[in-house]
Amino acid sequence: MSTLQTTILKHPDSSRNNIQFDNDGRVGVQISTPVHHLHVNSVGTSVGLALTNFSSGSSGSDGCQFQYNFRNLHINNKETGYIDFKTADQSRMRIGSDGKIGIGTSAPTNLLELHGDAPIIMIRDTSNYVAGTGPEIRFQGKDSDELNKNFAAILGVSHNQNDGQILFKTRNSGSLHERVRIDESGNFGIGTTAPIRPLTVASASGSTNILGVFDNRTGSATNCVIAFSDPTSTAGQFSTRLGSVGDSLAFYTNGANERMRVTSSGKLNVGTTTEYGRIHADEAGMNPDGTTTSSRWLNAAFVASGSFGGGLALLDGTKGYSVYVADSGNDFFIRGHVSKTSAGAGGVKLNNRATSWTSASDERDKENLIPITQAVDKIKTLRAVTGNYTWDRDTSCSFLIAQDVQQVLPEAVSVMNKQAATEDQRLGLAYSQVIPLLTSALQEAITKIETLEQRLSDAGIA
Repeated sequence: MSTLQTTILKHPDSSRNNIQFDNDGRVGVQISTPVHHLHVNSVGTSVGLALTNFSSGSSGSDGCQFQYNFRNLHINNKETGYIDFKTADQSRMRIGSDGKIGIGTSAPTNLLELHGDAPIIMIRDTSNYVAGTGPEIRFQGKDSDELNKNFAAILGVSHNQNDGQILFKTRNSGSLHERVRIDESGNFGIGTTAPIRPLTVASASGSTNILGVFDNRTGSATNCVIAFSDPTSTAGQFSTRLGSVGDSLAFYTNGANERMRVTSSGKLNVGTTTEYGRIHADEAGMNPDGTTTSSRWLNAAFVASGSFGGGLALLDGTKGYSVYVADSGNDFFIRGHVSKTSAGAGGVKLNNRATSWTSASDERDKENLIPITQAVDKIKTLRAVTGNYTWDRDTSCSFLIAQDVQQVLPEAVSVMNKQAATEDQRLGLAYSQVIPLLTSALQEAITKIETLEQRLSDAGIA
């Protein structure tokens, strides 16, 4: 069948048809072979369609315009109204006169809003698989030089063929750097690309601030809390609190029960809020003679256990003493060490829960042995007295005087407070070291007695 064309209007300066119909009902504007029901063509680089009505007016600045300029399509609502996109006679997307876009809503209040029942936004990377790559959302803005820069980014990347991770980046020194990663297991990493725990925090090179928790509220009662709960508890069973008491760090268990505190001055308090010494622990009902479990000696403020009872070391410089138990806890020792790496030397012990000290006295550990002579004469110079110490006037004691002993047995006398000025130093006496002097004096006396007895016997008197 031949095509019937009907010319409606011709250009006055040309024989070209301006508007025509074909026999299929298609209308062509400046085209003789329309391919759609309405086909508008332009011999120039721009073609447009304007729609106006009574309300909008009919000037070039009124109504709306569809324009195809070069290879670009422009849709322009020149009025203060919206542009609405519908399917199935339902509004699906609306662009307001203020430029705000609403998908699933006719009244967006933000630049872009998406409404729906459990709406999902999908961004798909259609390139070939490469581990560690994936779609990215970037956030841009202008810097101080009014230049557009990428300030941050969020990426969803592949980890292997079946797993994925999400990355967060921020800008520093002109480029984006990864700051946070959530791996395929849900582990959250800050400062690391390989988190191994539900929360892994790694400091940057040269940084000492690993994790900070801050409370910016004002007032003396403010605090920061990190709480830990087990699945059966509704309240944190263990929490740490910073700044709750004079910038102290407090540890709680079983809800709000404080158990330990590190004070602002660096002191450690356990079971108490008072500050005595660097470490102050309060006993938990300790009674060495207790008859019930709740009051026995293991409720002491400090319990050390393990090899040698856990042990306790006291160090001043490179030398010091160790305190420990041995023989399954039967013996208690105090021993000296001449360096940080030396074994114990000398010392005393309570043997099998004894009531007096046992001193190291094996002959194999001694040398340069010199007998004590004139012991009786030396003993005769010592004052054996009773009296009291100046710091305890109500308690009477028996004494030897250190200055007396120092004249005859200086090995038994030492300075108690060596760190004090010479005029303030006080002497101490090792009473056990006086025993050899007493023994020697007794031996001398026995010798004299035996000599006298022999003389009496020889004289026929005894």
